[in-house]
Amino acid sequence: SLPRESDVSLELFDVQGRVVRTLARGRMPAGDHPFKWDGRDENGAAVGAQDTLKTEIRARRRARRETIIDLKKRGVVGEHSNGLLVYRVRGNEQADIVKEENADREKWYQIIAAENGMLPQDVAAERAKASLIFSPAGSFVMKDGAWHQVTPEEEEIGRAERQKMREEFNRQKAGAPTP
Repeated sequence: SLPRESDVSLELFDVQGRVVRTLARGRMPAGDHPFKWDGRDENGAAVGAQDTLKTEIRARRRARRETIIDLKKRGVVGEHSNGLLVYRVRGNEQADIVKEENADREKWYQIIAAENGMLPQDVAAERAKASLIFSPAGSFVMKDGAWHQVTPEEEEIGRAERQKMREEFNRQKAGAPTP
């Protein structure tokens, strides 16, 4: 309710602080002004619960990223072939963070599996295979059933692979043919 005529801006934001939709902007008279949101963004695309959940999971994982990398580089935890973090040494250093990370990964695998007609364990297995490409040097990953520490050379190869993947994604997004 506006007590008097005022300039108004009513915007909806996602968990990363980006504007999803502007519902009102401009001068409005005093009084009540009910608004309804149709669940769509500025471009008319549906912003569903899954999109919101994925955004929340990304934000939580991003917040834990440096701690997880530190634990992996020190050999405390590693990337297991099941797509989850496991302790490589006795103890439970940062146990809450590792538990939260694994819970979010499991949710993520379920979402991606549902979107692509796959089983969550298959998504997790693909993620585990990709861990060599996405893990920085010094991190521990499961490779051929044994623990392996990512080398600087493997990190560089992974960086080049990620760049190729980005370029291919951008080509597909632009509708350009694959070379």
